[in-house]
Amino acid sequence: MEVSSASNGQRSHGLKIKVVGIGGAGINALYKLCMENIPAVEFCAMDCDADILSQCAIAEKILLGKKSTRSMSAGGDSAAGEASAMEDLDSIKNAVAAVDLLFIIAGLGGGTGGGAAPIVARCAAEGGAKVISFCTMPFEVEGAQKKAEALEALRRLELESDATIPLPNDILLKNAPADAGLLDAFLKADTCMSMAVKSVCKMLLCTGLINIDFAVVKSLFAKKSRKTIFGIGCGSGADCVNSALADLSNCPLLNLPKAPEKADNVLINVICGADMGMNKLQYILESVSNMFSAKEKVRIGAIIDEAYRGRVEICVIGASGVSDGTQAAFGGGTPVRNAEHFEEKSRHGERIKARIKKKIFKPKPETETEQSEFSFMEMSKQRGFFEDTEPNMYRGEDLDVPTFMRKNIKIPL
Repeated sequence: MEVSSASNGQRSHGLKIKVVGIGGAGINALYKLCMENIPAVEFCAMDCDADILSQCAIAEKILLGKKSTRSMSAGGDSAAGEASAMEDLDSIKNAVAAVDLLFIIAGLGGGTGGGAAPIVARCAAEGGAKVISFCTMPFEVEGAQKKAEALEALRRLELESDATIPLPNDILLKNAPADAGLLDAFLKADTCMSMAVKSVCKMLLCTGLINIDFAVVKSLFAKKSRKTIFGIGCGSGADCVNSALADLSNCPLLNLPKAPEKADNVLINVICGADMGMNKLQYILESVSNMFSAKEKVRIGAIIDEAYRGRVEICVIGASGVSDGTQAAFGGGTPVRNAEHFEEKSRHGERIKARIKKKIFKPKPETETEQSEFSFMEMSKQRGFFEDTEPNMYRGEDLDVPTFMRKNIKIPL
């Protein structure tokens, strides 16, 4: 296939893209992304720990909470991380000012990432930026408290971001070798975030065979707090196409329960070398499109990069119509219902409480004579909660009345 030299050109059109790494985990991932040498993308590191920032090779750095944490870490306390961000709110606003697309990279369950990331997302959104947040989630073995803190931070980050992509370390290690360690999980998360950010940036900044502009990305995430679908597939060698498709189909983040079926807006981007034939490219796009139910809302981009000769990379990112707040697939929350649902549920609860109060907590009548047997109510008054419904009769007996009442069994006291 013959490709014009324009396929490797830049087409930023003044588009400003920035990636912010927040906290230790976010800055570690930012290092890997900087090594990708993505043109026309700015990077910024934010942390409460002055020592970590002093060792950081990123040009733009913001030290958060100089007074509240005394330039030390947030100590795993997200409240301290939030307070640090609020202390240096002006610095954050200046860092994200005039940004069109902001990527946030952070680790949740700790201090700075969980506390400051939602604040940074809010500042960027208020400045008019589209915000896509990638966040790592703690291992199950790290305990219930850290998981709960991570889920709460995720809920808050979802409310402020246009797209939020959680990367649970346990899920990322799902297909890893049995002897894989913690470093393998962290490296896997960093690789996923790096590939995703790089793919979206190349799609928007490089002239390709099939171009996607920023307006498409904005329309994809027009509504906040929607579930985000995400997956990466890579392949190399003689059969790189099928290898990439197989890798994508096995991506644990894309194979959450019914994720493809729920996606109603999907963006597919392919990065490949100039040696990729048009028939193979069409095969990739058709194969990936068929994974999703709403095929008419699938947007496709394809970039030619000489560095990808003999290999291909497929990135899928999308939004679901299920507006479920914290993503239940990662252990958080339940689907959000509408106001009418909760109003009806409240009315039902009040009716039940009133009935219980009337029937069960009725004061005992005073009696003058000693009672030797337990007395039952008349049959017509024994239906309890079922008094407002039609009797469920069987062979002349009302089955809604307990058996011992129907048979008038005497209970000695």
